[in-house]
Amino acid sequence: VGTAAVIKTNAYKTEKPILTAAISNLGHYAIATTSNKYASDVTVYKKNGKQIYEWYSADITVNNIALSSNGKKMAVAGIDLLSSEHKSKLCVLKYD
Repeated sequence: VGTAAVIKTNAYKTEKPILTAAISNLGHYAIATTSNKYASDVTVYKKNGKQIYEWYSADITVNNIALSSNGKKMAVAGIDLLSSEHKSKLCVLKYD
């Protein structure tokens, strides 16, 4: 767990610890971090660094991300640490 990531030639600095990150074939990238208000926060950026999507989860602590090759979907996997059973969860999210 850290607070810095280098995506190809772009450097990205977060205020919160990075949980995981992913990059697509198009060069879009996603970074999951911890959050003060949520279990996890995932932000997706275009290759040029412009933010295109942000997703917050109140219950899932993200441990893996996958971005589609067309740059329009994201799969987020994690563990629900708020439930007494600590269930694994997978969410597939579509964005434009």
